[in-house]
Amino acid sequence: KVEAIVLLGRKAQNGWKKLEHGNRWKVFESPHPSPVVFATRRNEWNRIPVCLAEVRAYLDSNGDR
Repeated sequence: KVEAIVLLGRKAQNGWKKLEHGNRWKVFESPHPSPVVFATRRNEWNRIPVCLAEVRAYLDSNGDR
């Protein structure tokens, strides 16, 4: 059972927007966890654990776990 989807990076986010998926899932967007992002865009890199914490909080609040 899919409860949430995490889109890691712009390519995943852009691809998702092209699909017809309705509102069946809660979707989270995060920067890609690549070495390039780590080395050149540290502000984006630092958002990754924040996004994943939001996902965890969402899943915990749904009670199906």
